[in-house]
Parts: sequence; C-alpha cells; structure tokens
Amino acid sequence: MTVTQRTGRVRAYWAQPGLVTPLVDTAAGLLVARSGVAGDPAVALDVVDPATGRAVRGLASDRTVVAVGAEAVAHVPASCSRACPLTVTRLADGRSRDYPTPDAGLPSRGAFSPDGRWLALGVPGQYINGRLSIRPGFVALLDLAGGGTRRVAGVETPAERTADLSWWRDDQLVLGVWRHDGASVVLWSARQPDEPARVLEVEPPGSYQYASVTVLP
Repeated sequence: MTVTQRTGRVRAYWAQPGLVTPLVDTAAGLLVARSGVAGDPAVALDVVDPATGRAVRGLASDRTVVAVGAEAVAHVPASCSRACPLTVTRLADGRSRDYPTPDAGLPSRGAFSPDGRWLALGVPGQYINGRLSIRPGFVALLDLAGGGTRRVAGVETPAERTADLSWWRDDQLVLGVWRHDGASVVLWSARQPDEPARVLEVEPPGSYQYASVTVLP
C-alpha cells in the first residue's frame, strides 16, 4: 500500500500478506477489506492506521460489503442468499446493530446519507420459477435510528440489476434506473416520502453493463 500526499509525494509504504483493498479513509482510520484471493465476496473488515497498516480495530469477518460511509460500514453474511440481517458497524468503536433486510430481499448496493440518518438500499431483481418470471428489484430507505424501512414507490429494476444510488444534500435520493434500451434518473425526497418520485428529463447515455449514475458535490 502506497500512501501519497496531494502533491504526489510518497508519504508512507507498507505491505501485508493477502489481498488488502482500501475502502475509505476516515477520522477513525483506514477501512480495508481483506481476502485471500481477488474477487472473493467474503472479506474481513478492519480499521488500520493508514500510515503504517497497523491494525486499529477488527470489525467483522466472512462478510459482503453493501455500503461504506465516513462513520460506518453496512454488510451482510457472505454465505446468505435471502432474508439475512443487515449489519451496520461504526468505525470509531466497532459497535454494530442488526436490521432486517427490506421485504426479505438481500441488498447488493447501498449509500449512507451525508448526515448519517438514512441508508438507501438497492435490492436487485430476481429470476423465479426456473427463470420463467421475474421479481423486480427495488430501492428501500432504512431509518438507522428507528430501524424502519420504506420502499421508493414506482422504482423497479430488471432481474440481476440494481439501481445506482447517490445522495444530493442530506435528504434527496438520486437513482439511476437502467433498462435494456436506456436509463432514467429519478429524484426522491426522504423527508417527503409520500410524494411520488420525480423522473428527470435527462436520460444518461451508455449501457447498464458499464455506465452508472453518480451525483457530484
């Protein structure tokens, strides 16, 4: 691992056995995912000193990461396929809280709101009945304090696809919903959840196979 300054000057260098993937650098330390081989969805989550690689805090093992934030990481058991608990672990002290997954769906993607109040979760669509029919994917909002979830009405994704999730300000959820023939960008307010989601006029170019929708500050 090479740590550089903004000028490009190398500040520190360290190496460890196995595959170490940096996820986010925070005030609590550098969150990393450790695995034995590349592409393995089962990882161990640790907070380390970014300058030395020294372990500060072990968080969890045999997990699949759903979302990473400045203060917490959300993850699920790597071996689970449906109706597993979603765990949110604080980086500063390693304390965790379990939440039920929305409508028994296993989220594959998530995004913490900037104020840390909500966690947006994307559940991919699934083939069912021997791939003869599809259970559409959806987006749900998890209230991290109260534990309740609410679906974003009118947003569905095809089989094996998840909506792109981004936050604009503290309460505006921006979604990229991809289809075979295009995509749409949807804006939804977490503070006014009963209001219908608004489809923006812009249609992003590209394909679900290699493109994504992300909000920039």
